[in-house]
Amino acid sequence: MRFLILGSQPTLSHQLEGRGHTVVVVRDPERIADAFNEQVEAIVFGLAAPDTAAAIFRVQQQIPFDQEPPLIVDTSPLVDWSLQSAFGEDRVAVTAVLDESLWAATDTTAGETFQKLTGAIPADSGRSLRWSGALPRMFANVLPGVLDMSAEDVLQDTDLLTVELAALQEAQALLSLAQIDLMDLPGAPAATLLRQAQRPLWLSRGKLRSIGTLFPATVRDELHNGNGQTTAPWLNGAVAALGDSLGRFSPVNHTLALLAADIATQRAPWSMYRGQPEMVRTAVRAAQGMSGSSAPPMLR
Repeated sequence: MRFLILGSQPTLSHQLEGRGHTVVVVRDPERIADAFNEQVEAIVFGLAAPDTAAAIFRVQQQIPFDQEPPLIVDTSPLVDWSLQSAFGEDRVAVTAVLDESLWAATDTTAGETFQKLTGAIPADSGRSLRWSGALPRMFANVLPGVLDMSAEDVLQDTDLLTVELAALQEAQALLSLAQIDLMDLPGAPAATLLRQAQRPLWLSRGKLRSIGTLFPATVRDELHNGNGQTTAPWLNGAVAALGDSLGRFSPVNHTLALLAADIATQRAPWSMYRGQPEMVRTAVRAAQGMSGSSAPPMLR
């Protein structure tokens, strides 16, 4: 089978080639059209979330209007359902690559097909797999970016850790309402993270610090790059979007995602929040007041 991989997915490429599949890697979205000079039977989207929309458009241009798309493989580590919207939920295999292990959700036809082709570890639910991989990446990522602080420093500060916990508790409430169960994946212990968020801080602080530094604080690097892009909408912003879909407001997650996006696009000066924890706490409290939500004591 001929797989077109958009972006860099070395672990997946190795597994596909090991099973006798042909792999064509395209790192520049501008070259997508060239890859369709030969038959494409499966397309793996492995681009950064902000670049995925443009890649979807270019792929759609290559598929005749009356023709079903090939197998679509979603490898995003963040919460992004744009591929499902573009190609249809049953045509998209939700996958995850974690610590050299390949996972695939088998709740769609595409997921079942991909799992059989690759021998990926099966997961029952695409939503569970995606959120389980994303939540540990969300923790101690957007807030350190907005403050221009390291994740370690944020997690050592009790007041800032309380903001992170408030964001997690919002996420947990919404995921429960949406009936999305999380699991611990290799290197991404989402279920453990949510359990720790419910424990007294004096018991959970050490474990929270450990989980909070598993992944790099990518949003801080994005804001330093100054290219106007940030993945915050697919991190805390994804929690806010889930809340919107359920008719619920998640003020902490909404505020963190909005602050990062405003800084990235220069709608707000970074100097207003850089190294200014009280400014962020004030913004969060204001959003909580507008929503009428109850805040943890540290945020009141």
